[in-house]
Amino acid sequence: MLTLLSECHFWSLREDIRIKNSDYGAFRYTRNREWQNTQHDLIAESKRDYTERRNGLAVLKNSRKSTGRLKDNIKRLEELMRSHKVAHIHWNDAAQVLLLFSNGIIAHICIDSFTGDILRMVYEKYLVGKLAADIITDAFFSRSHIVLAYNTNQITVVHLQKPNIRPQGPEKISNMEPKIFHALIPGVAERKLPRNLSVNNNADMFLIWTKSSQNEVFPWRPTIRDQDRANIHVFKLKG
Repeated sequence: MLTLLSECHFWSLREDIRIKNSDYGAFRYTRNREWQNTQHDLIAESKRDYTERRNGLAVLKNSRKSTGRLKDNIKRLEELMRSHKVAHIHWNDAAQVLLLFSNGIIAHICIDSFTGDILRMVYEKYLVGKLAADIITDAFFSRSHIVLAYNTNQITVVHLQKPNIRPQGPEKISNMEPKIFHALIPGVAERKLPRNLSVNNNADMFLIWTKSSQNEVFPWRPTIRDQDRANIHVFKLKG
């Protein structure tokens, strides 16, 4: 029999996420005001002491220091997740994750792999206003490319000519000498289907695919091609 010890960390300040103070396997950030209301609760104080003795972060205070900015960034992250879909999640390693939202905003989150706390959060707006369509349905990131798919027969490729070489921390896309390209891909232009992306291990070939059925009906056209009917297309990246 195998037992895996784990903890659950909610990167949120929402008070409707209720965790018992006696539960030492689940954690949520609290505001200073919320903490003051539980100061006479010995179990709550014990859990906070347990968290902070392990270098964890329990209370986010109102300040302009790193923890204060973290509080604002978490609020912004929650607002983005309420109003936009997360189109893609990319883990650079066990301590860095990228969240790409359907409107083009990227949240770069650096994590303490020992405590599960957020160390730093940066928002990237380079793609905002540069999209080929209104909504991103899928994407992938590699060291030198960002590829975006939509619900139309278009894709966006961002070539990073000067990739980030820093092992830790985010780098702005604008500092990596990006070149952005939009391209039409085979498919019926009138049909809006979410395009999905899959990429190989070397990140030099990828495929775009859509859900399809054997009896799918296409609008009649004398010039419609087999590649427009296909639901899988393979592409190669150069550079």
